[in-house]
Amino acid sequence: MPMNRFLPKACLLSLTCLLAACQTFKDGDAQLYEQSSKLLDDSLKQAEAAPKVMPPLAVQAALIPQLDGGFSSGPRFDVAAKDMPAREFFLSLMDGAGQNLVVHPDVSGTITFSLRRVTLDEVLAAVRDSYGYDFRRTSYGYQILPNQVITRSYDINYLNLQRVGQTDTRVSSGQVESTSNNNGNTRFC
Repeated sequence: MPMNRFLPKACLLSLTCLLAACQTFKDGDAQLYEQSSKLLDDSLKQAEAAPKVMPPLAVQAALIPQLDGGFSSGPRFDVAAKDMPAREFFLSLMDGAGQNLVVHPDVSGTITFSLRRVTLDEVLAAVRDSYGYDFRRTSYGYQILPNQVITRSYDINYLNLQRVGQTDTRVSSGQVESTSNNNGNTRFC
């Protein structure tokens, strides 16, 4: 019997605690909006009050892109060719630009071009974009490559990758089974 008297009191105490835990706030979204607005305003005031620090000139110069489009400066000249064999076109560029050009033996075809006030790099880039003759700057000058598919490999190191994996272990009848999921990670079942 002492248990019967204690049980209703325990239930009443539990019910009171449960109802107290379910307390609701009036206008909770408005309070959150108000708090976040206040924090944003405080951080903006701190940012305005802080002294403006300019990065060093070397950093500013490194961040600003060059206006020349990445082409090297050099003498500017006019180029005009109509149905000229590609090999002769590139060799005549060597004479006009004063740079060493080595033309690959497989370079063939004809070129028609008319450009004014351009550098050698700009001419070679325009020919590459129009006709597909790629070029490479080397220690001895420029190498002109034929119009063909070129395979190149680039090492890319991404730091902003996120790797996700999951491992579950289940032992059944004293056996451990192993499977792999689609991420290449091992999954134990």
